Amino acid sequence: MLKQEKDILMRSVTGRTVRLLFSCALFILSCNNSSTNATRAADSVKAKLREAGQKIGAVAKTTGRDVKDDAKIAADSIAQKAQEAFNRNPDSSFATKATINNEKELKILEEGVEKGTNKELKSDAGKMIADHKKLKAELKRYASMKRYKLPDENEVENSDIKRINSNREIGNDWDNGWTSQLIDDHQNAINDFEKAQGKVKDHALNRLITNTLPVLHKHLDMVNKLKNDLPR
Repeated sequence: MLKQEKDILMRSVTGRTVRLLFSCALFILSCNNSSTNATRAADSVKAKLREAGQKIGAVAKTTGRDVKDDAKIAADSIAQKAQEAFNRNPDSSFATKATINNEKELKILEEGVEKGTNKELKSDAGKMIADHKKLKAELKRYASMKRYKLPDENEVENSDIKRINSNREIGNDWDNGWTSQLIDDHQNAINDFEKAQGKVKDHALNRLITNTLPVLHKHLDMVNKLKNDLPR
C-alpha cells in the first residue's frame, strides 16, 4: 500500500473511531438520571471501546503509525464526560454528599462518646450513633442496588474534630464545643435532605430521605436540649 493511501486510511479510521468514542459520551449524558440506563450505557461503552481499539490496532499494524496519543485523547474525553454526567445526576450526587456528611457526623459522635464528660452527652451520642449507622447501611444498600460507588469511610476527613479539640481542655468547654458543632451539622443535613426531596428522581431514594428527616429533626432537638442543659 502506498504511503499516501495508508495515511488517508489512517485518518479515515481514526476519525470514525474518535466519533464512535464521542457518541459513547453523548449516550452516557442522555441517560445519566437512570441507573438502569447508566448500567446499559456502561456496557455499551465497553463494547464500543473494544471495537474502537481493535480498529485502531488493525490500522496501526497496516500503516506502522503510532496512534496511541489519538486514542488516549479520545479516551480521556470519554472519562471526563462520564464523570460530568455522574456529577449532574441528582440521585448519585445526593447519595455521595449524604454519605460524606454522615461519616463526618459519625466520627464526631464517636468522639463525644470517647471524650465527653457529661453523662447525658455520652448517652445521647450513643443513641445518635445507632441511627447514623443505620443510615450508613441504607445508603450503602441503595448505592449497591443502583451501582453507585460511594466514598469509603477511610476517605472522609473531618476537620471539624480538629476544630473541636483545638485549644479546648476536656470538660465543660469541650462538651459545649462538641454540641455546637453537632447542632450546625444536623441543621445542614436537614437542609440538604429537604432540598433533595424536590430534586432526586428515584422513588427509593426519596423514600429514604422522607424516612430519615424525622430522625435528623429528633437529633437536632436532642442536641439543642443538651446544649441548653450543659453547664457553661
